[in-house]
Amino acid sequence: MGEPLDDFNIRLRELRAARGLTQEQVAEAVGTSQSHYSKIELGLVSPTIRTVQKIAAALGVDPMELLRGAAEP
Repeated sequence: MGEPLDDFNIRLRELRAARGLTQEQVAEAVGTSQSHYSKIELGLVSPTIRTVQKIAAALGVDPMELLRGAAEP
């Protein structure tokens, strides 16, 4: 099993892909650049809680679905 943030990044990519959305579409819905969103998805930057909430809304999921397992050791 990967690191908790790896799990977050994988889940983020999977949910986006399952909905047929591009990084650019999610970034636009979140109000950020595609470049910044890509860095979030790659784990290069950590999103704020508010950004997680916006990403969850863009993907149509509860924010806890994105964070599931992120705090577990």
